[in-house]
Amino acid sequence: MKQIVFIVLLIFAFIGSSAQSFDNKLAASYLFGFGRMLHWQSYQDNQIVINVYGTSSVTDYVNNLAVTNRVSGRKVIARETGSTIGICNILFIPADKMNELDAILPQLQGKSVLVVAEKTGYLNSGVDVEFGYKFISRSDSVVSYKYNSASIINKNIKISPEFTGYSITD
Repeated sequence: MKQIVFIVLLIFAFIGSSAQSFDNKLAASYLFGFGRMLHWQSYQDNQIVINVYGTSSVTDYVNNLAVTNRVSGRKVIARETGSTIGICNILFIPADKMNELDAILPQLQGKSVLVVAEKTGYLNSGVDVEFGYKFISRSDSVVSYKYNSASIINKNIKISPEFTGYSITD
């Protein structure tokens, strides 16, 4: 049943979207799904909080999903944040903000915050998950993600087998 809900969320991301909003809807669906496939030792006010660094429509898309969906009985909220990250379970960094990674990471030191990048190439630079493309054939690909399991485990975030099953494998 959980897989069906996740697949439905991904399908929702595809429907009626332009190229830019398609990417943002898909990112929102994945972020929402990460809240279900990863487990933190504690939750603020029994919520899953997703902070989006800067301004992005991802915030609205996550909140729209959260209107009718909960994750393990928890409310999911997304909010935009600036230079001060604040308390959250997941921090999403849009591609145009990756140049600020060196200012962002020190704020998260010692915290159980999953850092998700829209852009590839940062898994060994403090990012836990990055979106990328999985090529099915020469002409077809799907958006998926890669992750740094050691980094996630070191943050005391538990990884479900489902999380590893959806990711890109090399």
